[in-house]
Amino acid sequence: MKANKNMSELLSKHSIRLADPLPQNTQYPIWTDQDSTGRTYWGVSSFCGLNKLPISGDRDLSQLEWDGNEVYLDAVSDAQVTCILKQAIGIITYWKRELETRYPETPFYILASYDNGDILFLEDDELPTRNVTLRFWADRGSNTVIFLDNFDDWEQPAILVQCNSHS
Repeated sequence: MKANKNMSELLSKHSIRLADPLPQNTQYPIWTDQDSTGRTYWGVSSFCGLNKLPISGDRDLSQLEWDGNEVYLDAVSDAQVTCILKQAIGIITYWKRELETRYPETPFYILASYDNGDILFLEDDELPTRNVTLRFWADRGSNTVIFLDNFDDWEQPAILVQCNSHS
């Protein structure tokens, strides 16, 4: 589990260390399905409703997983931020274990990113909603999902995990 510089600072501010064991969060179990040509894709929860209709055989499945496997945890106070960061790490730990145990031949990425809500337009009495968004997708040999170069210097705090990397 690798945190970029800004995530490392955020975790430190909330007295969280990635090296400390946190309980796994099994609230978002992983399932599999197939597109119309029999290719496997992985999902969690409602998959943002993207699989209500059959998935076309020409669809980029990594992008589909990126779009469908979005888990959103939100907070309005610092205490809640600490809680959602710990929840996110627990989910990541669970997903990593599941992906490595159940699908050892498939490489995956897990990404958690934090948004502090500073660009939201708020009413006078509103507090900014801060959130962690988690996603995972299978690496199918060509990165079509997100540009991972300079990950450590991203402005947005983030955690990245590679599972089953065979390189």
